[in-house]
Parts: sequence; structure tokens; C-alpha cells
Amino acid sequence: MTAAFVCVFAPERRVARLVDELSHDKRSTFGSLVQDFLEKLRQEIEASKHNSAVELLQGVRRFLSQAKSLLLEAGEIEPPIEMLVPENEKDLALEKALFGCVLKPLKIQLQQTLISLHTQDGSLQKITDSLLAYQEGALERLAVRVGVLDVRGMDRAKAKLMLMQRSHSPIDKVLLLLQVCKSVYKAMGTQPGEERFRDWDFLPALSYVLVQCNIPQLLLETEYMMELLEPSWLTGEGGYYLTSVYASLCLIQSKPGATPSCSLTNEAQEYLREWSRRRGQEAKIQKDSQLKQVETIDCIYFFSLLDYLFICSEWVPNPHHSSPSVNDL
Repeated sequence: MTAAFVCVFAPERRVARLVDELSHDKRSTFGSLVQDFLEKLRQEIEASKHNSAVELLQGVRRFLSQAKSLLLEAGEIEPPIEMLVPENEKDLALEKALFGCVLKPLKIQLQQTLISLHTQDGSLQKITDSLLAYQEGALERLAVRVGVLDVRGMDRAKAKLMLMQRSHSPIDKVLLLLQVCKSVYKAMGTQPGEERFRDWDFLPALSYVLVQCNIPQLLLETEYMMELLEPSWLTGEGGYYLTSVYASLCLIQSKPGATPSCSLTNEAQEYLREWSRRRGQEAKIQKDSQLKQVETIDCIYFFSLLDYLFICSEWVPNPHHSSPSVNDL
């Protein structure tokens, strides 16, 4: 069996293909919803109706959640997703599929709009200037007291951060970011005579790497992930390293001496508290909504399963006969 064959028929890829095909079929409820959203958002972007990048991305995340709920409720995927992937992989498969049919076609427009909005509010120029200002004497100015990536490691980190910009998927982006952050953490213990380091030594070390990589667009990428990732991805390592990158960018933009190198600025702390509260509330609403959908989804799945089995076996139930038993199925 060739690698191409395995790739095409891998369950997750099959879900993505089915969802993508359905998203282009305006005769379906899901397809109509997706195409109408894409058209509406493009018109809003062209008319410059968004006041901030966060406002724009929040609207996209709300739609992704709405579209995922519709996919589960409408039962338009054939065969049913429950027959394609295990229950514990269903949500992830749908998230990735939605990124492909919603975020991918919007990638260029979203990227251009985010750049425009951050140029207008001055934040892109501020991070550009700050990264440049820290190029000289960054180790001392950031008070880095642990081991850092060597030249080769720094090149690899920069390559991954650049590769991150090419992806439309916030999941793919955060996985690349995790690789960079883990390499920074691993390098912290490589300094001669440094047997142990403290958790708060990570922020200056990460900030140093971001300064050396010198990618101002990382500000946009971080915001993109923080707003578009499904809440469950913002717990554990994903949330820890993502907020660490945000904190490092804030540290780099703070005035030298204004705050200890291992601490967050008051502004950054307030933003992260508000962001955590808002995304946590979204997670609660989503969980409550999913609980209400359970009975409906079970019914839809049962009848979809019957239809699928009828088609596969070319058996059509006779209204004059009794319904099939479990053993018949």
C-alpha cells in the first residue's frame, strides 16, 4: 500500500475531505453557512469594518464554533463522523477540517488585514523598533542567567517561526511554537556550572531568542493563536508556552528598567487576565451547548447509521415487515 493511498484514506484526512466537499455545496445547510460567512467576511474586510484585530478574530472563532455545532447536529456528513474517527478524536478532526475550509481560503486576506490593523494602532511598529533596540547586549539587558540556544539552535528556532507564518492552521502554528519553546527550555540547563534553574528564568531566555530571531510578525501570529485556538488547546503546555511568548513580547516592548526581567508588566498582566476570563467563559458556554446536543446527536447518529447500512447492504426496509433487530444489523 503506497504512502499516498494511506494519506488519502487516513480517517482524519477523510473527515477533512468530506467536510471540505460539503462546505462547497450550497445545497447543504453547512455549505450554505460557510459560503455565506466567507462572502460576508470578505465584504467586511474590504469595507474596513473591524476596529481591532481581536474583534476580527473573535468573530471568526465564534463562527468556527457555530459551524462545528452545525456539523454535529445536522448529520450531513456521510458516512457519519462517528464511523470514521474514535469519539475522543472527533472534535480535533472537525477543528482541523474547519480550519481547512474556513481559514485556508481567508489566509491572505486575514494576514493583510491583521498587518493593516496593527500598523494603524502602532503596535507593529513598536515591536519592530523594540526588537531592533535589543539587538545589542540583549543577554545583559534581559538579565539572562541561564544557558541559551547556540547559533545552530537559533537558526532552527527562526526557521520554525518563519514556517509558522506559512500555515493557516492555529494548531499547526502552536505545535511549531511548542517545539521552539521546548528547545529554549532544554538549552537553559546547558550553561557551565548551572546545575539548576528557576521557572522564572524561562521568560528572559525566551525573550532573548525572540530578539535574536527578530520577527515582528510574531506579534500577529501569537494573537492569531490566542484567539482562534479552541479553548481546550489553551490548557497545559499549549497555553503555558503561548502566553509565555506573549509575555516575552510585552517584556521586549517595555522600557528598560521599568519592570524586572522575570516579571510581567501591569498592562500584560491585565490583558492576560481578561483574555483568560473571556476564553474560559467561551469554553463553559461551549461545554453547556455540547451537553444539550447529546440526545439530539445520538438520534441523528442512529438514523444516519441506519441509512448508511441500508445503502451498503442495498437493503431497503419493507413497511410491512418488522424493524430489523440489533442482530440483523
